[in-house]
Amino acid sequence: MAPAQPPPTPAHIHAAVVAAFPAVSPRVLKTPLERHLGLSHWANALLRQAWERSHATAGKSVDHIRELWTDLSVWIKWESEQRTGAFKIRGATNKILHEVERARREGRPFPRFVTSSTGNHGEDSSSVVSPRPKRR
Repeated sequence: MAPAQPPPTPAHIHAAVVAAFPAVSPRVLKTPLERHLGLSHWANALLRQAWERSHATAGKSVDHIRELWTDLSVWIKWESEQRTGAFKIRGATNKILHEVERARREGRPFPRFVTSSTGNHGEDSSSVVSPRPKRR
């Protein structure tokens, strides 16, 4: 058994997203990104409560949180607007395009894809290889 891989770092994830963008972006819809005021206020209130509780507890300090709760914003990315109604289209598209390109480079035939998911990932994967009209 191979040793477990360490989890990817935020920098690694960011680099992977940036690398996938040119191939994926023309194949998925650009969806809105909006600040959600209600969730932002709720999250700030929770952080403020945590800070106040920990401040009241002797020996524990979370002064670094004090700076966060004044500016915390919750943003919603409306991936429900994608053809299949889910965000997984981005990952499925990236993986399938990567495998197709690798097969082409290696001189192999077009790869076949199977997914055991009957949910969003399965629908998104199938939409990459056999596009259907956009959901309404």
